[in-house]
Amino acid sequence: MALLVAARFDSLYELDEAAICNIAFGRANAERIVDTDENTKQAKFARENYSVTRDELLRIFPAAFAAF
Repeated sequence: MALLVAARFDSLYELDEAAICNIAFGRANAERIVDTDENTKQAKFARENYSVTRDELLRIFPAAFAAF
């Protein structure tokens, strides 16, 4: 299956990747990031997992806006 490239800005919720990832990092008591392009462990984790997790959640919880 082809991997989709994540957009830098989520226009539906008006949050960028870093803001969405920071919510998860906050719940895990991990250090937050400013941008997913940083050279930090958290930013690397976010880059590697954001688009995969987003796509998986959209498959599990289909919504009208996600129909292609």
